[in-house]
Formats: sequence, structure tokens, C-alpha cells
Amino acid sequence: MPAYCPRCGKRFLDDTRLLNHLNQPYSSCLTHYEELLCFHRLKFPEPEVSQPTIPQPTIPQPSPGIEAAEAFEGGYYEDAMDAEVDNSMDIDTLESTALDLDANISPFTKENYPTPSQAFGLGSTFMDRFDQDQHSGERKSQLYYPFASKSEWELASFLLRSNLSMASLDKLLKLKLIQTLGLSFHSAKDLRNRAEMLPSGPAWKSMAVTTVYLTKNKLNLFYRNPVECLESLMGNPLLQDSIQFTPFRLFESAVKTMRVYTEWLSGDAAWSMQEKLPKGATLLGTVLSSDKTNISAMTGNRVAHPLLISLANINMEPRNKSTNHLFLLLALLPIAQFIHRNKKIRGVLNSRLFHQSLDIILAPLKKVAEIGVMMADPLGWPRTASTTIAQLQVAESLADPWNLEAYIEEATKFCLNGVHRPFWRDYPLAEPSAFLTSEPLHHWHKQFWDHDAKWCINALGGPEIDFRFSVLHPHTGFRHFKEGISQLKQVTGREHRDVQRYIVSVISQAVPPKFLIAIRALIDFRYLAQSKVITEDTCDKIQNALQEFHDNKQAIIDAGARRGKKSAIQNWYIPKLEFLQSVVSNIRLNGVAIQWSADTTEHAHIEVAKDPAKASNNQNIEPQICRYLDRSDKLRNFDLATAIHEAQLDFRGTYPSADIDPDAFPEDTNGSNIDTTSHLLANIDSVSPLVDYFKIASKLKLGHIPNAPCPHRTQWCSSHSTFHLTRDPSYKRMSVDQVAALFQLPDLHPALGDYLLRIKPEDHGSSSAVVVGGRRTSTSTCLLPFSQLEVWNRVRIQTKTYHAPHEILPAQTVNAYPPSKQWPLGRYDSVIANIDSTKEWPKSGLNGHLVIDLRLIFRIVPSSDSGLAPIPDQFLAYVQRFDVVPQVDPSSSSSRTSKGSFPEATSSLYILKRRKRSNGIIMGDILPLCHIRTMVDVVPHLGEAANRSLTAQNSTTYSSEYLLNKYFDKELFWALS
Repeated sequence: MPAYCPRCGKRFLDDTRLLNHLNQPYSSCLTHYEELLCFHRLKFPEPEVSQPTIPQPTIPQPSPGIEAAEAFEGGYYEDAMDAEVDNSMDIDTLESTALDLDANISPFTKENYPTPSQAFGLGSTFMDRFDQDQHSGERKSQLYYPFASKSEWELASFLLRSNLSMASLDKLLKLKLIQTLGLSFHSAKDLRNRAEMLPSGPAWKSMAVTTVYLTKNKLNLFYRNPVECLESLMGNPLLQDSIQFTPFRLFESAVKTMRVYTEWLSGDAAWSMQEKLPKGATLLGTVLSSDKTNISAMTGNRVAHPLLISLANINMEPRNKSTNHLFLLLALLPIAQFIHRNKKIRGVLNSRLFHQSLDIILAPLKKVAEIGVMMADPLGWPRTASTTIAQLQVAESLADPWNLEAYIEEATKFCLNGVHRPFWRDYPLAEPSAFLTSEPLHHWHKQFWDHDAKWCINALGGPEIDFRFSVLHPHTGFRHFKEGISQLKQVTGREHRDVQRYIVSVISQAVPPKFLIAIRALIDFRYLAQSKVITEDTCDKIQNALQEFHDNKQAIIDAGARRGKKSAIQNWYIPKLEFLQSVVSNIRLNGVAIQWSADTTEHAHIEVAKDPAKASNNQNIEPQICRYLDRSDKLRNFDLATAIHEAQLDFRGTYPSADIDPDAFPEDTNGSNIDTTSHLLANIDSVSPLVDYFKIASKLKLGHIPNAPCPHRTQWCSSHSTFHLTRDPSYKRMSVDQVAALFQLPDLHPALGDYLLRIKPEDHGSSSAVVVGGRRTSTSTCLLPFSQLEVWNRVRIQTKTYHAPHEILPAQTVNAYPPSKQWPLGRYDSVIANIDSTKEWPKSGLNGHLVIDLRLIFRIVPSSDSGLAPIPDQFLAYVQRFDVVPQVDPSSSSSRTSKGSFPEATSSLYILKRRKRSNGIIMGDILPLCHIRTMVDVVPHLGEAANRSLTAQNSTTYSSEYLLNKYFDKELFWALS
């Protein structure tokens, strides 16, 4: 009998197919069961067990002397998440699951600024402004006015966001099929006019800019009021639990001996500026970013100079996520072509024009910084460089600023660029050495490509380094440089990072030791400084890494690797290298450097400049860009406001002061009060694009997904790792001998025999079954109580971040394919496996863990007629192990002869060798798949000259030594450092 999905209405042949559809983890129809389950729990409450979670930022208190985040007393994380537990589970069972995150979360002690900001009365929220729009009366009867219905709005929104021209839209709307829909708009112009009736955001302005020196083109400045832009950001309801207003200091413990830096408000600059403000004032940090970008397609050489603005009080994760649109276009700066024959003077004039434009744009912000302004936060509560200046005054007293040749000569004596009126000169509390932050994309990664990579190419030669990169083992989802790197063109920041992953392991043994140390020290510097959580100890490591480079950099010049276009360079005059000296001091002032990377703003140029320019008619582009962005803001805000209205939500559900009467809020018995972004997104039915295998594994463990195949395809490996397999195996019910022949694993049959001797019936991945090595006791003809296996060709491994174990990372694909035409030896990846249950990855590093090749992923098909004790039904892997080659401890000065499992001193990488049995066969064994922790990169140790018989398909098989590449990703770097 046919069955229908209660969520989407799709028709199925029978109930079995319907259940399979409802149980798909990625299907939105799974929520139908969860809704019923939620209703059941509300009616029949179950016991709750508190679990730790990330704290939600609290609203600054209005009463003086009361801290803005009392919940953080004694720790940065608080217990606030309740895990729903099935009545049939006892506490021991729950603790054995990976839901208990206590072991993962390192508590911080948080010290808030002693006098927090104050709230004054009740302000207007995002929804208040929407309801006060000039057309709000019509929206009481028709929410989607000026459109006739929700369906019409969805179609209009799609058309307005499309790249269709006005003419194409007119053609579409004249189609008979479209006309049968009975739309209230009949032309593209009518559609655009209706979009203009939607509630608007910050308005655009324009003005002509005049300069002392003549230009080839007229200069027009298009800009918005920066205060209105900040108000728009602050009022965004999606930021309620992602914005903070009180400076704070983090410490590793209550003793407060080790400082921790994260967000901007955790730095010394915010604390220092708050001290200079009146009591109760709220400090807002403005983030400005500008860079020229090409907006012409293929030809035309048209360039735009966008200036973006954001709010430093917003947490770095949501702020730097491009889909949140939290970098607004503040202005399109004029690009001048000055009429002057001296190129240097033209550069000075362009710099002066830049500062002149910023003076105009930021005038409202300077006034606000001086006297303050009332603003409303997402819940509706209102918030209220002397040396350079002196040098400019001296230069101006000696030469007229507009006698450019003479003034530039005087300014150069102070290492100034010739700008006589910097925009920050009258900006209160502005200090260039503090607000000009380190910028990883252009300062660090670009410096790596322009200098470090070129030194390595010059030292090894282009053909040699290209071959070394070409034979590296490719990983799914990671860039493989099959043609090398020496001839790369149009290299982006993504390629800069990808080359950094491998450069140390590639040049190892091919360059002098001190040369390698210098390159490795700079890579260490970049990896350490890009952390999202930096302690004072990390700051010391960053400085030590930079000092290590300086101690060994002469080897680069001695090798003749630092070269210009014609000859070798014998100096270190590299401005970006000098910038590295200020990284640590800037971290202490402004929080971690990674939050200031220009990756987000560079990507935002597509949204705020390139795409609008493509939609224009290529004539007078700037006004069209402004109109395009204004329309996009209206569409986005209207989408959000109508979704909130339709869900009947009130996100101002908490009151920051006992002095405010809750009765002052309008009551809506049909609505639901929420006060977190996650709650709001859940009510609006927003779906995160990142699959959370931890959540899926928890639901499977607790039985929340009925009729799921067993053993569960998604399981917890540890509190830090999960694995996921497809529902159906790649090879169904093959015999053991067939699998051994297909994967070329002659040791598989005896390995299975030894595995069965080790396990006990109650074992499910316990330590008793975890042995990789030892004497082989079973033979290739031993009897097995089963005959068939199910085999998978790949597994997905998902882990959490090293410093923030509540944040999940994108899953990585680990391959275990049999030999094929393209991969004659098979395609398989290396992983870290746990062999000691008392050690926890990643905090334990390699202690209690092995590096292994994952050759086979399988499950034993149970045999009912074996007459023996049942075998634990779990996923298994046939693995081959590596051993660490003993090295002298580089950190110990007591003994220079005793060796142990330490990394090699110059490369800081572990050297590995394959463990072999006495008969020469690589040592392999059976391991429960749940003991895998993460994927790693094992690189062949290529020596002074790489073996030309190696390829990407055989380099990990035919090499004699390997390097465990800790620079493969940053999480691995921290675990192995």
C-alpha cells in the first residue's frame, strides 16, 4: 500500500521505503520525528543531565558596579546545556558516550572591566523599525506588502536577486505561463519600484571631491554615514549572542598568571580605551578595510576602491563568515589619475586623496567618538599618536606641504610618506601603532610566496622542487601540485597556504640545516600566530620562532637563494619581514591576529563591487553599484523580518535591569520569546551547511533515529573524533580470500585469526582488541567462524578544534581503495590511531598513539551457524604501522646521545619507518575503526636528490623513510608541537 511522508508529502511504495526516507540524517523530514519527540517530552518530561556548553554573551548590566557576565565567575564556560537522556539508559552508559565534554574543555577565568556599560530606557529593535515603516499599516493585513502574497514575494525575490537584465525580465513577465499566475507586477520597472518600497537601511550620499593638482577624470565620492552603518550592525537580531560590549581579560586559571588573548575586547587596547571613557559608556570598535579591486571582466581595466566597515565587538567567527554579510560597503573611494610627470609625486597625491576622503567619510564617527551617541543593541537597549603628529609639524615648518618636492624630501627624513593631514589626526583615542593591526593574508602569506618560497626554489632549482611536489601523496579535498610550484601564475592566498603545508617536508635534506631551520622557523611563526586562542606562552613561542629565523637566516644568503632579477642580494631590507616584529605586541593590544585577516573582506569585494558591476551597463558604474547594494540590503532585511513575523517570535525576551518594567513590553501570547541567535535561527528554519557527525552520532546512540542500520554508520571515536560511513558498503558479502586478493593483502586471513584470539564477546572496540604488531600466531589456513566481509572504500573523519573543543571542523575523507589502473598499488591514506585508552588525542600527541596506513575498512558478516560465541558487530580496519625513528631530544641539553621518540631537530618533524616482520612483510593487523582519531600526511623522505622513479601513486610505498608532516593542517600542528 502506498505511504506518504508526513513532512514533505512525497509518495512511497510502502512503509519500509517511507521509514528509510524519514531516517536519512541529511533530510529535513527527519525533523518530523524530532518534533513529535519534542512534543512527547513536553508532555512526559524525562530526567535531564547538565552538560557543558559555550556560554552565551550576557547583556551589559545597567547598574554601576555589577559585572556584565556574572555567569563567567570562576570559568569562561558554564554548564547550560541539558542533554535529553532516554529513561532506559543509566548514568554509566551516558558517561561512556562522547556527550560528556568535560575532558575537552579547558576552563578560563574571565575578569570583566569593573564598571560595565549602562543601558538607558528602551530603544527600538530591528523589528520595531520594520513595524514603524511607512507601509506598516498595509502589512498588518498583508505581511508581504507591496507584494500580494508570500509566493509572489518568493518569485519577486528570486528575480530581483538574479542576474537577468531589465529587458530579460520584461520578456519573462510577458510569457503567457507567467501571466496566468496573476502577478501584481507586469514589468521589470514595476518590480524594481516595488523593491524600492521595502524598508531601507543606511542611505547613500555622493559629493564631488576637489584636489589642488589636476586630474584626468572627475572625482566623485559615494559613501554612507558610518554611524548609521554601525547602528544597522548592532541592531541585527542574528547577532544577539555573538556581540559583546564589556572589555575583559582571560586567564588560564583563577591564579591569573597566564593571560589568554582571543577577541578584540580581550586585548589591552580595549581595556585602556574603556578606562578613558566616562563611567557607563559603551566602547565600540570600528573595523575599516580598503583595497582596490578589478571590476572589469576580461578587458576594460576598470578598478573600484571599496571601503568596508564592521564592528569589532562582534565575535570573530560570525564577523568573518562571509555569508553573514557583516562587512558593509561604507564608501566607494575616488580613483584619480593625477597629471604630473613624477611617478613618486603621483603616489603621494593619491595617498593624500585617500586620507582626504576618509576625513569626509569618518567625520560623523569622530564626532561620536568625542561626545558619544545613543545606540540600541540587538535587544533594543540604547548604548551610549603624538610622535608622528610632531614630525609632521616639523616637516611642515620647513617646507610648504603643497611644494611637493621639498616637502617629500623633509618628510622622508622621518620615514613619512608625504601625507600632511592623516585622517586619524583628530580621531579621539586613535593610535596608528595600535589600530593598524597585523594582517595575515597580505603580510604573512604573501611574504611567504614572495620570499620564502622563492628562496627554496632558488636553492633547489625549479625542476627539482617541482618534482618533489609532484610525487607527494594526494589527499581528497586538498590541493595537489602535480606540476610543481615554480611556474605557478596568479597565485592566491589559498595557494600560499597550500604550499606552506608541504614546504618544510619537501626541502628537508636538500638544503643546508640552517637554511631549513630558518624556513621552518618562519612557518612556525605563521602557524603559531594564526591561532584563535593565544596565551602568553604562545606569544613567547612566536617571538622565539622569529628569533630562530634571525639566528639562521645567513644560511639563505650563503646558499645564494636570496636573489633579485639580476644578481644575489646581500641584505635583509624586506618591509614585510620587519612587520613581523610587531605581531606579538599587536596581539596583546587587539586580540588574535587571525580575526583581522583580509580573507573575508577580499571575498566581500565580490558581493559589494564585482557582482554589482557585472549587473550594470558599464556606464557610470558607481551609482549603479550603490543602487544594487541598497536593493540587496532591502531584500535581505525584508526576508529576515517577514520570517521572524511569520514565526511569531519576540527576541527581546530578557530584561537587563530590574528597573525596567517587563509590562512595558507588548504582550503576544501567540509568540515565543527567544534571546539567542541559535534559537532564532532554529525558529526561522535555517540550516547550517556544515554536517555535524557528532550530533548525528549522539542521536543514533540515544536511539533518536529509529530503524537506523546497525552497527550505526556514524559513531563517536572519542570526545574529539567521529567517523561516518555510507549506508551501503562498496563491496557486499565478499569472501575473505576475495577481499585479500582484491586489496593485495596476503596477511589479511591470519590477521583476522589473531584478532579473534584477542577479543572477548563483550568487546566493542575496547583496548583488549587494540594490537598492531607482535608475533603472528594464526596461519593463512586457520578456520574463521565467518566467511564473508562487507567492505567500504572510504570513511569520513570529523574532529574538533584544538583550542575550542566545542567547535567542529569540516569532515575529512580517508581513502582505502583497492589497486586499480590509475593506482596500481591501491589508494590509501594515513591516520592516527589510539592504542592506549588512558591517552587522549590531541592533547597527548603521539603518546599512546600510532601512525598507520588504513588499507581496508570492513565489517564481518555474522554467521548464525558457526556454533561459536558471537563476534562483536563493529567496523574494523586492516592497518599497517609506522614506527618513529629515535632522535635526540632537541629540547634537552643534559644528554646529546640518548635518543627517543622525538622529532628531528632541523625540520621539527617525526621521521618514520615501516615496521616489518622477520619475513620482510610489512606489519599489519586488525583494528576497530573507532580507534582512528584523525587523518595525517606522511611524506617520503626524499634526501638530497629525489628518486626519479617515484610518482604520486607509489611514493608512500617505495620510500624507505618518511616524515610525519605536522604542517599538513593547523590542528595537527598544535597536537604534534
